[in-house]
Amino acid sequence: MRNRPAGVIRNPVLPGSHPDPSILRVGPDFYLATSTFDWYPGVRLHHSTDLVHWRPLGGALDDTRLVDLTRSGLSASPARSSASGPGTSPGAGITRTSTR
Repeated sequence: MRNRPAGVIRNPVLPGSHPDPSILRVGPDFYLATSTFDWYPGVRLHHSTDLVHWRPLGGALDDTRLVDLTRSGLSASPARSSASGPGTSPGAGITRTSTR
């Protein structure tokens, strides 16, 4: 890796497929939620303190009972889930994540 001048970052800071990002700041910490659509576990979460270095936290919807797709006509198998357009908001000491 080449040395970069101070203040220069490499884009994208979170390589790969991370659609519909939603970022929430809680004090010095930043949390990022991204869509997973038909992949399980649903809604990927990441943490950062500088918006450059991101640490994966796992999926917010990590239990099949959290996503019921039986009425949507999509597969409800443990290997599939559907979550898109995540939103994050702070509240009472916890961070809430919702999907469309």
